[in-house]
Amino acid sequence: MSFSQFKSELIDSILLVKAGIQKIIDPIAKSEGLTAIQLYVLFNVCNGNISTVGGLSRDFGVNQGNVSTLCKDLEKMGLITRTRNPNDERVVNMEITSKGMELVKRFDKKIDDLENRFNNISEEQIETIVKGIKEFSELLKELERKSE
Repeated sequence: MSFSQFKSELIDSILLVKAGIQKIIDPIAKSEGLTAIQLYVLFNVCNGNISTVGGLSRDFGVNQGNVSTLCKDLEKMGLITRTRNPNDERVVNMEITSKGMELVKRFDKKIDDLENRFNNISEEQIETIVKGIKEFSELLKELERKSE
């Protein structure tokens, strides 16, 4: 496969996966009064993957001001708390509230309810998909390191 073909297949695949995920996640997020991005933030704060506004900004690759606005909205909804780090006031720490935790649990339940849609996928197919995603992720990390 030529690089041009690879690039075309890659872009098509990424767009199809993104659209497929949105079709699943967007209605669930909307049922909770959130956007998919807000739900993503809650999920990652809950799981300890991201704990600062700056970390979210780096993870999303977007302006820290935009992420800060998103987090302020989540705080107004009572789903997270934001506090400035006493050692470095530029750093804003986030923690999930009990209300936010309840919402994440409901989200997890709704995702678990989708399990029956995947009953016809073999273990081998699942392993192939997961392996491919991990390899692609590593390739992206390597490209990112080379561009720094």
